[in-house]
Amino acid sequence: MKLEIAQSLFDSALKSQYAWRNKADQLFQVGRRTLEDAAEARDKAEAIYKGGSKNLTPEEMKIFNDFYLYDVGFFLMGLAVENLLKAIWSGKHHAKIKGINNIRKDLDGLAEHDLSALAKNAGVDLTAEETELLTALKDLILWAGRYPTPLKATEYHKTLLNGLPAKRFMKGKSIFSIELPVPEELNDLFEKLLKEIEAIPEEQTY
Repeated sequence: MKLEIAQSLFDSALKSQYAWRNKADQLFQVGRRTLEDAAEARDKAEAIYKGGSKNLTPEEMKIFNDFYLYDVGFFLMGLAVENLLKAIWSGKHHAKIKGINNIRKDLDGLAEHDLSALAKNAGVDLTAEETELLTALKDLILWAGRYPTPLKATEYHKTLLNGLPAKRFMKGKSIFSIELPVPEELNDLFEKLLKEIEAIPEEQTY
């Protein structure tokens, strides 16, 4: 394949809010399946924990590992939300995007990982609760959903004091109270962003 063809395909995907939306849908589907696996393991993991055993069998360890998949599931959900926000940004900045070729970092709205800032740049009105949700998802995207620690010990210390990002979805004090498979507020946000996309004029979708 010639470079010119690759550049043309790159530009088409970059400027298409449908491409961003489709990737969001894929991430959401896999994230949901991952959270469903975590939900299935939760009761067994909680029973093992309450049993107080210090020497877990390989089977019991697997149950805990399956339950702790929730961080990865929320990470994928966060990426889905990020892609939806970038779909909205690309649709609302259609004229600006048309003048940019072959480099995504020149488009601040498509290189941003701060979800609250991205939503603001995309013109999405958020409630205080939705802003807090995006902050938790940002931390999951940046490290908690994919790395054991953030970049700096000071960041980790702050997280340990305030609680890991997934604490956002706990309904009680115990980690086993976490809302699975998909927290209602996360599903509501996803639906809200889809409606924002549907409101973008057809001529601004490519």
